[in-house]
Amino acid sequence: MSNKILAIIIILVLFGGTFAAFQISSRKKVSNVQNEIFNFESIEGPGDITLTLKPKDYNNNLLNIEISVNTHSIELSTYDLQDLVNIQYKGNRIKPISAPNLQGHHGSGSLIFNIDEKPANYNFIVEGFNSIA
Repeated sequence: MSNKILAIIIILVLFGGTFAAFQISSRKKVSNVQNEIFNFESIEGPGDITLTLKPKDYNNNLLNIEISVNTHSIELSTYDLQDLVNIQYKGNRIKPISAPNLQGHHGSGSLIFNIDEKPANYNFIVEGFNSIA
């Protein structure tokens, strides 16, 4: 009887250790995903113009934001993204140093912002587009 109890205890310890190791491994993965989510955000507006901003990376003081602009009712070539999109960070509004030229009804590309450190808390400010909800 004591051998059965010992075998059951060993099995429970092995199972518990394996389960604990799996939980620790899973937590690390979730933690990394949460950090990425908190550092980056995506926003969309469902009006006449849909604008999507997704941060891609930060290297050498340059923050690269993927932008997509779509509409079926407005000619986008009249809009200059370097004038319309800013990042508000540490109380300052920062304009992009590079932005794609919009044409037609659909446009995408990269907005490049020169920022001295990887921003953790920031807001996108978009002004001057008609009908973004």
